[in-house]
Amino acid sequence: MARHPSVASLEFSEAAHKYGATYFRDALARFVAEHNNPALTAHQVELASGGVYFNFASVAAFHKMKITLDDVQGLGISHAQPQDVIHARPGRRGKYDTEVPGRFDTVLIRC
Repeated sequence: MARHPSVASLEFSEAAHKYGATYFRDALARFVAEHNNPALTAHQVELASGGVYFNFASVAAFHKMKITLDDVQGLGISHAQPQDVIHARPGRRGKYDTEVPGRFDTVLIRC
């Protein structure tokens, strides 16, 4: 992880508008409910997430994250510690007022 976030204070509404994360607050509430009670079923997590209250309205956002890949198949190919980079950057106005599209990498994480 980077030492400093790319955006120090990203409001929930701004995350929906700039990053397309429409249901970020709901997904975060589900994560908190499931993390606090790992034995709950999916339906129970959905019900418990309704009672999660956040006393903050913004989070830090990182536009680039470097991850280390493990040798999960035991092939012995990860001795050099292969790394990958994940990008998440919203669209912006570039030089000469041109539209620069956003870049969002899709990442599947298996816990």
